[in-house]
Amino acid sequence: MMSSGLDTIAGASGGSLARVVAGADFAFDRVLRETAAAYLLGVEPADSDRDGKPHRINVKVRVSNAEVRSRREFVMPKAEAKPATPDEALAAAFRADRQQTGLPIRLATHSLAAITGGGHRVLISADIGNAIAGPVEMRFLYAFVEASGRTLPPVAQKATLRPREGGAPGTVSYTSESTLRPGTYTLRFAAVDAAGRVGSVDHAFTVGLKQGETVRLSDLLLIEPRQRTNDDTYIVIDGHLRGAAVDAYLEVAPVTPSSIVTGVTFGIADRADGAPLVSAQASPSRAKGAGHWSAGARLDLGLLPPGDYVVTAAVLADKRVVGNVTRAVRIERAAPVPGGAAAGTPSPPRVSFAAGESGSLVKAFSRQDVLGRDTLEYFLDRMRRASPEPAADPSVAIATESLLEGGTIASSRIS
Repeated sequence: MMSSGLDTIAGASGGSLARVVAGADFAFDRVLRETAAAYLLGVEPADSDRDGKPHRINVKVRVSNAEVRSRREFVMPKAEAKPATPDEALAAAFRADRQQTGLPIRLATHSLAAITGGGHRVLISADIGNAIAGPVEMRFLYAFVEASGRTLPPVAQKATLRPREGGAPGTVSYTSESTLRPGTYTLRFAAVDAAGRVGSVDHAFTVGLKQGETVRLSDLLLIEPRQRTNDDTYIVIDGHLRGAAVDAYLEVAPVTPSSIVTGVTFGIADRADGAPLVSAQASPSRAKGAGHWSAGARLDLGLLPPGDYVVTAAVLADKRVVGNVTRAVRIERAAPVPGGAAAGTPSPPRVSFAAGESGSLVKAFSRQDVLGRDTLEYFLDRMRRASPEPAADPSVAIATESLLEGGTIASSRIS
């Protein structure tokens, strides 16, 4: 009786029962041999299989005299009833063990300086949806789970969101703020739109500041420039910069009461240790009673061709760098609109700039930059579009061709 029960248990789990009378070496050798390799097969159940009842399953192979050990049955839980309202769908997605993908969500968190009381401000930013063309009403539900497993009280919100110019195509942007103590957390975030499409995501992150020499630094925020003062704040999530400029923002906290910050230099380089191609100097400010400095500057992307870059922020105490933080980005260009610039317009040349005393862009002169074919094509194209009639003169065409071919222009007059 006992042997029959053990055989049933072993067979249900895909194993077998080894009967030992004297000496178990052969049994252990068999276990070692049969567990040295295994195959994992996936089965997609039909809707009719989701009835909560046992279903038999049999695995066969075409190898002669092979013995296959596999589980003999499976049970699929009954399918849950479809939520009747968006709120029910949101709650179901929030409780589900698996992430919901009906509504795509790309999410990031950003740690800022601590406030009075010891907690850090944490910004949650998300790009939500796809193929969204206009305003859409959405509901959100999220909660933070501490490293100990304790879940903080969930937060429910409802908002009407609109696509933004610099956002990922077809998405709407969401931003909220919470206060958390330093530590490791997991954010469970769920959203549902008016059509009932549901999405959820689990995001692990750490709250805290980066340690510098005499200061601590927040995450480096990249923000889409506001067109009006009452516009919402849109934070770049995926590192893709699609506009003509971006605002960089940093908060800096002192390590000791004697720590000082006299400036912050923001820049964009083609690698983490490279010289800035574009940079701007910012004067940090410190509100009365605040425990940190804030600094921000706008970086002009107009002269940078599409590609991968690194945004940098260097914190200065007098002229000494006491802390720095970087963030990888990709500069993209929006697709040309009808009636816009013609296809094939040369991209701006990749040249080096540095910040002057006033913060303006000052060209670091290089003969190779000035006489390179890509630079000449770029500015000659701008000249043609700015002054079409003079550019159509035959003498201009001859001079242009001579420049691009590296020849000299002979002084002549064409009548």
